[in-house]
Amino acid sequence: MAKVSAIVLAAGLSKRMEGGKKLFLPYGSRTILEEVLYQLSRSNVDEVIVVGSEQSIQSIRDITSRDYQSY
Repeated sequence: MAKVSAIVLAAGLSKRMEGGKKLFLPYGSRTILEEVLYQLSRSNVDEVIVVGSEQSIQSIRDITSRDYQSY
């Protein structure tokens, strides 16, 4: 069976957003990025690739190191 990968693009500058980086904005009890990763963990995706900017890489690492299977 073919391997399925998901690519999450998190490197935008969010120039038109006054609230900061879009994927770090709240969405319920999580950020948008956390919700995307949670939903992907529940799907049939084999691999998740998150592309981030140099400025947000540490925040992305912190978020992606969590175990979303038990979230």
